[in-house]
Amino acid sequence: MRLFIVFCVLLASEAVQINEDVSLRSSIRPKTLDRGKLGDLSPDSRHRTARAASPTPTASTVTAKCPALKSDNHGLAIVHWSGQTGTKVSEMFFILTVRRNRGISTESTLWRSTDYGDSFVNESSKVDNTALDYYYINGLDNKIIIFTAITAKKVYVTRDEGKSYSAIPLTFQPNDIYFDPNNVNNVLGYDSLKKELSVSLDSGLHWLLVSKNASDRYFWETQKGRTSKIYFEKLVGNRARIFIASPPFDSNSIKPFQASSTSSLLFDQYSMVLSNEYIISQTTNSFGSGTMYTSYQRGPFKPAQFPFKDHRKERDYLLVDGSEGQLFIAVNHRSNLTSLYMSEQQGISFSLTVDDVLTNSDRSWQ
Repeated sequence: MRLFIVFCVLLASEAVQINEDVSLRSSIRPKTLDRGKLGDLSPDSRHRTARAASPTPTASTVTAKCPALKSDNHGLAIVHWSGQTGTKVSEMFFILTVRRNRGISTESTLWRSTDYGDSFVNESSKVDNTALDYYYINGLDNKIIIFTAITAKKVYVTRDEGKSYSAIPLTFQPNDIYFDPNNVNNVLGYDSLKKELSVSLDSGLHWLLVSKNASDRYFWETQKGRTSKIYFEKLVGNRARIFIASPPFDSNSIKPFQASSTSSLLFDQYSMVLSNEYIISQTTNSFGSGTMYTSYQRGPFKPAQFPFKDHRKERDYLLVDGSEGQLFIAVNHRSNLTSLYMSEQQGISFSLTVDDVLTNSDRSWQ
């Protein structure tokens, strides 16, 4: 059972439809265009997250701006414009075209424009003509970009918006890159096959293993003014335990989250979510009934209290929103039957907000 972040809730007169989004972290991600569907603009399936203000190109307008793309037969175009920082507008525009076979990049071409997209140059030689998969932009400094080559186990790091690159060999596959929202130098890397979480303190030039057996639920501290820390879920058998890593992120700086009676509490795998001052997870008993736990302002976990009626079995929990000093939670009781609840400030006590919610499919809760 998993606890997901919900991206939006559509309220209608007769029912509420919940659209779930498994994206966990907010950072700047380029837009991915399916070049086989002109005009289609869809985010990468793994990273549907907030982006910097930028134009909304279509596959056709991208091709028009970059005539060389007409002879480029790669199926995907990953597009990024750095946007405006203060009063300065960047004229740098990136297009990474990719051919994939069963989800693996087999070929790519890196195009860069320095004149706001009026012309593009093939700069694949700057990354050794390596087959790249994706790239990630530092939200605090958009000149810092990390390009990933998953199969080759490499990242290419630029700190000057593509003028030069450092090729960094890795001991893990960089399936995901996640910049610290409060420290320009910190970045996490995750290998989804080996389930290894690594950290870099110099924007990707050197890497240190944080943990093996880590799930894909890992978060930087998001509250401004606090020390950079990593909150992550570690798999223990068929359950999970939440850990916290503090600088310098070596083995001596990692400990179970909350050194109290809850530090031994095992949660459902892939159920941890961090949202502002809240950390949420859940447990499920042998009868399939789930209990949600909330940590407020990084304090000890406490079981949440819901006014369930009719002896309904609470199966799963979805976080709708946690950005306004309270939690908005959707609770799944059985297939296609859900209720929405609002909490008080600490996220422990909930009251019913909307009953009889209709979900798309039971599969969205798995």
